Amino acid sequence: MVQEIQHPIADYLPLLIAGELNKLLDLFAGEPLVNEPHFGQIKNVDQFKKFVSTTHEWLTQRRARIENVAITQNEMRAVLECILHLVQDNRAIPLPVAIVGDVSGDKLTFVRVYHSMYPLLGKHMVRPPILPYLHEPRMPDVIKRYQNALAQADLEAVVEQFEPSGSAREPSGAEFIYQGLEQLRQFYGMLFSNDGGIPLEHCSVTDDGIRCAIEYNVIFWGRTQLPPQTGVAVYERGASGLLLAARIYDDVDPPLAIE
Repeated sequence: MVQEIQHPIADYLPLLIAGELNKLLDLFAGEPLVNEPHFGQIKNVDQFKKFVSTTHEWLTQRRARIENVAITQNEMRAVLECILHLVQDNRAIPLPVAIVGDVSGDKLTFVRVYHSMYPLLGKHMVRPPILPYLHEPRMPDVIKRYQNALAQADLEAVVEQFEPSGSAREPSGAEFIYQGLEQLRQFYGMLFSNDGGIPLEHCSVTDDGIRCAIEYNVIFWGRTQLPPQTGVAVYERGASGLLLAARIYDDVDPPLAIE
C-alpha cells in the first residue's frame, strides 16, 4: 500500500479537504481547470473558489480522510488512486477515487476526478465525455488483448489476461471485488450477458511499466447503445506480465439486462 506520494496530484485532495484555496491554486500552472462528478467542468478562479468552499464543507461534514493506493505517471500526467473514507448517514463509505492530473513541469494543468456516485446516492449519474477519442492509442500488449476481448465479449480471452490470483474491482469498491479465475469468469460473464461486449473509446493512456491507466468513453454495452459516458480504469501487471488487478472508476449506468 502506498503511503507517501511525491507529486502535485497527491496534494490536491488533502488540500481540498482542508479548504486551502491558495495552496490549491498554487498547484496549477495557470487558471485552474478541473472536471469532477459533482460540479462538472470548472475553468476559472471564481468557479474554483465556489467549488473549493462547497466541497470543503461537504467533505468536512462527512469526516473525510484519504488512503492512498497507487500512482501511475509519465511525463505528461499522473493518475492517483485512493480510497476516500466518508461517514454519511452514520454509515462508513470507502469510496474508490481516481484523480488524473495533466502536468507541465511540476504544475498541474488539468485535473479530472473519477468515482461512482452509487455508494453516495444509491443511483448512477450519467457523466458526459471529457476528452476526445484517440483512434490509435499505444498500450502494452496485455492491455490491448484485454481491451479487444472486452469489446468482443470473448470471455475466455479476457480471463486469460489475468494471473491466477488476479482481481477486478467495480467502481463501488471493496464489496465488489472478484478475485481468482473462477470469480473473474463469473464477473465478466455477467458483463457480457447483454448480448455483446463493451467497446471503449480510449482517450488517454498513462503507463509506467507496472500500471496502465486508460481514460475512456463507454458508448455501447452489449446490444444497448448508451449516452457516451466517461471513466478511467487502472490495470496493474504482475511478475508474469499478465494482469494482477483491474480497478474501474466510472459511473456508467448499465443496461436493465445487467442490473
